[in-house]
Amino acid sequence: MLPRWFLIFLANVINRRMVNQMTEKIKISLQNNFMFTTVFEDEKKLRELLKRILPDVSLEGLTIIRERTVDEDPLLKGIRLDICAEDGSVVYIVEMQVRGSDFMPKRGRYYHSMNDMRQLNKIDRYYSNLKATYVIIISPKDMIGDDIMVYTYRTVCLETGKVLDDERYTIYLNCSGKNREQYPELVPFCDYVLTGDNDGTDEFVEAIDKSVQYYSRNPEWKVRYMEMKQHELEWKEIGKAEGLAEGKAEGLAEGKAEGLAEGKAEERRRGMMNLYAAGIEMTGSAENAFRAVCDKYPEFTAEEIRSILSSEMNESIAVQ
Repeated sequence: MLPRWFLIFLANVINRRMVNQMTEKIKISLQNNFMFTTVFEDEKKLRELLKRILPDVSLEGLTIIRERTVDEDPLLKGIRLDICAEDGSVVYIVEMQVRGSDFMPKRGRYYHSMNDMRQLNKIDRYYSNLKATYVIIISPKDMIGDDIMVYTYRTVCLETGKVLDDERYTIYLNCSGKNREQYPELVPFCDYVLTGDNDGTDEFVEAIDKSVQYYSRNPEWKVRYMEMKQHELEWKEIGKAEGLAEGKAEGLAEGKAEGLAEGKAEERRRGMMNLYAAGIEMTGSAENAFRAVCDKYPEFTAEEIRSILSSEMNESIAVQ
């Protein structure tokens, strides 16, 4: 029988080889939330980006807040802020968003509300001490519909046209906007967001591209991305699973047990499907994605997993 230390060593070697195979073909652009967050957790890069969006704002004391998950009330939806930073009495929340234009205005409103709650919990609920807040949402497409690059919103009195001094600013940066001549400093960055191409003419874009290229080739970073994506997808589905279980719990004890079992089974099915979809997105390989699902759920045989995925996707899974 082989010694235990050798089996552990062999398992690590096999795992490393599998990770390399799954990640070697992945190219993730700046439009990806996780990549955007990683790149702009560098305060120097974030300061330069904010200077280009807000040229009249001083950013000398800018500090990134490392905890980005806002969840002040267990009954409220927790959100992960891509980048959150403070500069004295000003808070900056910056997000890359590629989809969901229909609800984008309310997304900005939600970020403001949750940020206010976070501040109030830290300053003993004196609302007079709330900091000015900029919520900046960057997108490769027009989320508003007027085909301009920068949309800046304040709270305005409809009767007088005067701006309410609540120090709340919401900015939407549309990288495909047409009035580019008004924002020459933003054009190189927006072009990079749209195409991922670096022509070497802008030092800021050059630095961003170097970071993107580095992390795109880094297996450890890619594994962290896959784990994060799976975790987020699982939490997105947990409400549905819990709701199903609670609904069944309203019946007799037998019905409750059945509901709980059905809820757990549904959660596992969705977890498999989410991991499979994430694996295909990252690796471009259905085979690698299938292997990742099998590794995550060893209590199921490959045939059982294939059957579950096939039923969820309404198509046959042919990988071995």
